[in-house]
Amino acid sequence: MKYLPIFNSPYRRNPNFTGHVKTLEMIHQNLVLDARPDFTSSYVIHGLGGVGKTQLAIEYSYLHRSDFDIIYWLRADDYETFLRSYSQLYEDSSFRGLTGLNLRDENNLEKISARIILWFERCQDIRWLLVIDNADKLQRDSTSQGHQIETIGNIIPRG
Repeated sequence: MKYLPIFNSPYRRNPNFTGHVKTLEMIHQNLVLDARPDFTSSYVIHGLGGVGKTQLAIEYSYLHRSDFDIIYWLRADDYETFLRSYSQLYEDSSFRGLTGLNLRDENNLEKISARIILWFERCQDIRWLLVIDNADKLQRDSTSQGHQIETIGNIIPRG
């Protein structure tokens, strides 16, 4: 089955990007070359603001675009923003066509996200990369006690 590649980055490639060759190689080694079947590979780039984490992710995305069927950028400034990012992914007509998901009547962001996450977890023949940017606030705001803490980690697809 032939898929049209889906590439969505809110940023253009930086023609002045230099260095970080070893880091880009380590990321690729972890995500692709050493990837285990049925296991979600992930790589976390962390550090202080302004040190180039996003630039590194942008460069990796463009550099290895042919290694993936789907590359999609998801904002994760907070839990709700992350949920909205999944909804925006669903609005991409190429993604809807590829997945066959029909969520048009669904208004609940958590349910939309859950269905999309489940699709990613179940697809076996599609190579995907989700870039989760600005994951600074990892917990959902909650004023009620006694409920399970919802974190961004709970809404990342697993292999």
